[in-house]
Amino acid sequence: MTGRTRQKSEGQPTGSARTASVPTHGRFPLLDRVAYPADLRNLSVEQLKQLAEELRAETVDAVSTT
Repeated sequence: MTGRTRQKSEGQPTGSARTASVPTHGRFPLLDRVAYPADLRNLSVEQLKQLAEELRAETVDAVSTT
């Protein structure tokens, strides 16, 4: 997750405990929620497919601007 940072809190951190350093303007809602492996385990197969599409799109965006 290039350009993204994680914030750790006491106990088990969640996807909501992290902030994105690069605003996505809502383009990648699932990717914005995932910070740890446990977050992936809670997604359905359809959500995992959407997450893969979001990750591809963000990767293309990042590579095309560098």
